[in-house]
Amino acid sequence: MHAERGKLLFRVNADKQPQRFIWAVLAFGYAYDAYFEHRNNWWMMVYFAAYALTFLATRKVAFYENGIHFPQDPSGGRARFIAWPQIERFHWAATF
Repeated sequence: MHAERGKLLFRVNADKQPQRFIWAVLAFGYAYDAYFEHRNNWWMMVYFAAYALTFLATRKVAFYENGIHFPQDPSGGRARFIAWPQIERFHWAATF
């Protein structure tokens, strides 16, 4: 626990999970195709399998007593903590 953040309240997925599973299945399909259809191409199989695993790793936004912690973005954005007083407005659009 970080002193500045306070106690962890809850976490939610930062990305839409169903879409991530679809991309993971497609990438595993490419890995299968690379291995069995293209003369046992190990390098392509490993590449697509590793690519698929990146979709299965979930990023979670953590809500603390003193603010919100956003994980590192896959596109390269750094992880950051934003204290509640720094937030001017918010909108929660959760779909289940």
